[in-house]
Amino acid sequence: MKSRILITGLLLFAAQSERSSGSETIRDSFLTPPESAKPHTWYHWMNGNVTMYGISKDMEAFKEAGIAGFQLFDVNWQTPAGPHAYASDSWFELVEHTVKEAERNGIQFSFHNCSGWSSTGGPWVTPEKSMKWVVWSEAEIDADQTGPVVLLEPQPLKNVHSQRLDRYRNPYGANRFYADIVVLAFPVVEEKFEIENWIHKAMLNDRGSRTMHFVPDLRTAPANGVVAKDSIVDVTSYLRKDGTLDWRPESGRWTVLRFGYCSIGRMNVVPSHGGAGLEIDKLDPTAVDLHWEAFLNRVVSTVKKHGHIHEILVDSYEAKNQNWTQGFDKDFRERNGYDLVGFMPVFAGYVIDSIETTERVLWDLRTTLADLMHRNYYGRFKEHCQEHGITFVVEPYNAGPFDAAEVARMAEIPMGEYWYPDDRNPLWKRWATKIASSGAHLSGRRIVGAEAFTSWDGDYTGTPAKMKPVMDMFYTLGVNRNVFHTSAHQPGHESVKPGMSMHRFGSNFHRNNTWFIEGSAFFEYMQRCQYIFQSGIYVADVLKLYGDERGLNNLGGAEFEDVFLPGHNYDLGNTNLLKDLSVDENGDIRVSYEGKLLENRYKLIQLIHADLMTIESIQLLGSLAKDGAVIVAPRPLRSPSLVGAVEADSLYETLVDEYWDSGLIKDSTAFDAELGKLTDDCEAPSSIQFCRTRIEEGDYYFVVNAAKETRDYSLIFRISGKLPEIWNPMTGHTEPATSWRVLEDGRVRVDLTMPAEGSRFVVFSETTDEKGFAGETEDPDSIEAIEGPWTVQFDPEWGPSDPVAFENLVPWNEHSDESIRYFSGTATYSTTFNLDSKWQGRVVLDLGEIGAMARVRINWHVQSLIWHAPFVFDISDTLRVGQNVLEVTVTNSWNNRLVGDSRLAPHAKGIPDWVLASESIPASAERRTWVFHPDRKPESPLFRDGLIGPVSLKIYRNR
Repeated sequence: MKSRILITGLLLFAAQSERSSGSETIRDSFLTPPESAKPHTWYHWMNGNVTMYGISKDMEAFKEAGIAGFQLFDVNWQTPAGPHAYASDSWFELVEHTVKEAERNGIQFSFHNCSGWSSTGGPWVTPEKSMKWVVWSEAEIDADQTGPVVLLEPQPLKNVHSQRLDRYRNPYGANRFYADIVVLAFPVVEEKFEIENWIHKAMLNDRGSRTMHFVPDLRTAPANGVVAKDSIVDVTSYLRKDGTLDWRPESGRWTVLRFGYCSIGRMNVVPSHGGAGLEIDKLDPTAVDLHWEAFLNRVVSTVKKHGHIHEILVDSYEAKNQNWTQGFDKDFRERNGYDLVGFMPVFAGYVIDSIETTERVLWDLRTTLADLMHRNYYGRFKEHCQEHGITFVVEPYNAGPFDAAEVARMAEIPMGEYWYPDDRNPLWKRWATKIASSGAHLSGRRIVGAEAFTSWDGDYTGTPAKMKPVMDMFYTLGVNRNVFHTSAHQPGHESVKPGMSMHRFGSNFHRNNTWFIEGSAFFEYMQRCQYIFQSGIYVADVLKLYGDERGLNNLGGAEFEDVFLPGHNYDLGNTNLLKDLSVDENGDIRVSYEGKLLENRYKLIQLIHADLMTIESIQLLGSLAKDGAVIVAPRPLRSPSLVGAVEADSLYETLVDEYWDSGLIKDSTAFDAELGKLTDDCEAPSSIQFCRTRIEEGDYYFVVNAAKETRDYSLIFRISGKLPEIWNPMTGHTEPATSWRVLEDGRVRVDLTMPAEGSRFVVFSETTDEKGFAGETEDPDSIEAIEGPWTVQFDPEWGPSDPVAFENLVPWNEHSDESIRYFSGTATYSTTFNLDSKWQGRVVLDLGEIGAMARVRINWHVQSLIWHAPFVFDISDTLRVGQNVLEVTVTNSWNNRLVGDSRLAPHAKGIPDWVLASESIPASAERRTWVFHPDRKPESPLFRDGLIGPVSLKIYRNR
């Protein structure tokens, strides 16, 4: 009966496949995915230690391994200066050579916009064009005071600005820039009252201000602790050049504040020598122009001699806050309709009129700063890229004066990031990736990048199998292009291994890693997954929007929400999106971008950070609710802005009654109930992570078993009338689901056995009237052990030169021979086994435990490399009756060899001359490895590597 069911399913599958050429095209491309789906990498040049020889070898290795492109990224992290200063003539010659070699090997050349990893700066940036903030000096004056009143030129205050003269900051002095704004006076406040987090709300702290710092203070200030707005006097005209003030109040004791703005002195982070300089003013478009004119235009012209810059990257924002620029007072007045200068005491921590008024002014300040940064930094940068036909790539997050969701939607390729191992991924990194992927989904863009496998411990202990779980999880969050962190440029001879790294950072995706070339099978897995993700629409039921309460949303700190929503997925935006939303005839919420209606369909809108809300946002929400949108939002208290505050407050009660009190908009406490009304897109246990991609009429569910053991699952999908298929991204193999049925409500239940940390696509693309198949688990008829003995040939450069006999399989780290115990690289196991004449049917080779990846050859027929358990191979087509020859080629990581070599005399500190001369390690050296970041120690643990087994044949005889 079992065979008949399987045959029927296969015939049905074959007949339906013939009727769907579009589906077959996707199926064929899944097996052999296109170049566009390959992963990319960051290509770090370390502080001028670069050689043309190494560049050529790197590009050839990228091609061989299956990397489609790189972003050239120049940094210095505890690296001695090399011979090529950033942006020097010799450095540009190396760039030109890189382009030639990239073109020769078919690799896309992209570029990070400056030296260092954040954000945009260099030695060509003058203090006048650098980031700026408000500073002030303060004095008190009596009406009857006779001596001179001196208002010193304001300086940054350590208790406010947290000024740190470290390697990221340019010490004040010759590069000092300062300009006055205004001098204001008002009667002395008896007991100065300060609102919560006023330093952050005014964007004054150079360590960065996060969304959680912007929660409004709803207290009431005592009358004797505030400054009356109508008591403030502008005395700027009385300030002399020497700083003395030629003014006295008519009576009483007054506070005088001299406000100005100065260069923050913020420099780009960890730049190479020759690339260090001030960060550009993010609010001034002419500062962006300066950076392009002084540097990037030459990069573009250099590259265009031989190829093309495909992308320019702006990394995650780590330049922290700025809150002023030349003409900012005018920009503020044009945007908000009132004069900020009269409220300048809020920058010094004073409350003007009331906490509410002060909070409103600071909210208007933050939104104005964000709007200018969006338009004048990110927007201007994008314009320059578009002029040159270059794609603008941004990591749109971190602490600074901008809204992450807004920048993500602006980027042509938004990027998130994730770290290896997974315990280095706190919620903010998952949130950052959700912000990036949502920006793409909400603007109709198909590529979502991720700075992938970033690590604090660039120690060569990572392997594809260890990396897979974290990658799969971030795939479910919307990532569809891995950009490896990192492939450090290898300047040395190919025998100098492991070689250069970005010191302690990154997971070392480069030609000197033991498994890099063999890892092409790992990259093919990514390519198959990324092909599916890039080809369709990410399906999300919920549209989660940050409300108006904070003014902008960059990093939330401790208040991050979990990125997972059981049974559903969601996208994340802000209330600026409301004007682009509509409701269709089915009640689905639709989004438009630049006038184009996108394919996304949402069932529910949820607002968070929305206890304060502008009238415009309320009216847009109300309009959507009237059109049939399901909306959950907190009942707002008031407008956050001083703009039109009197008119807004008079409308509030009416609008809240119309929309919330009527039940048209649900209060935030109703979210769980409203979500519960939606049928789960994938009903599954918590150990399953999933996402859904819709390609034309097909639905492609990517499901991940996050458990560390094999489990049987019954997954229920919100699909009806379609045949479920199982597509394996490890191999490209596709087949009908062997156990499934249609439930009474029309949904489809699929039964799957998922390997530990395994992943599959469950695909619904072919229509069917069938109600299911009751498949059975197919157990082998017999299991035959392959005992050996084994002959093992190690790479003689790193292990024994002669073959070694293994009577029994043992992990290399347990072997008595040190050259095996500390071996890293590739070794081949050989043995023979017999198959009797009665053999007929299917035979699966199970290698048991492997450290870390294996390729099999049976009778000189090569099988695909497997880098993740279970290490099983269908070898039916390569067997013969009688004696069979089995070879298993195993590759491990560098860990064991580096631990072993740590017992030997080290090389000279720094970067030896023979590395940059592209020569081999001197024969006189005791240690045969060279690693730039030698973190392994004699007591570091050795890994269980090699062919560990048990090895067996599982025979399924024809019946």
